Amino acid sequence: RNPTGSLGLGGPALVAQSVRVFIIGGVACGIPGTAKAIAVNVTVTQATAAGNVRIYPWGTTIPLASNINYRPGQTLANNAVVSLHLGQVAVLADQAGGSSVHFILDVTGYFE
Repeated sequence: RNPTGSLGLGGPALVAQSVRVFIIGGVACGIPGTAKAIAVNVTVTQATAAGNVRIYPWGTTIPLASNINYRPGQTLANNAVVSLHLGQVAVLADQAGGSSVHFILDVTGYFE
């Protein structure tokens, strides 16, 4: 969650209805640029409202299904496999306006 990290992958909490893009393939976590998908552990914490996060290939339609649902104050984790588009994934924080949630994306593997 440190926005000044060497790869610039950290950042402040996700605000409601915002999308954040993560460049993964060829840049971070030792994932090659040829990777088609990643295995991840998704964690949310310090949510100020109930909501969900949706992880999806950047540049594609936002899915209707969520990867993790939460209530205010909860810390929860879930595993997922997410396709990459141009080496990137996007994350949507779907929750009430004016709220936020901290989001942690741990990449545990990749698929070529």
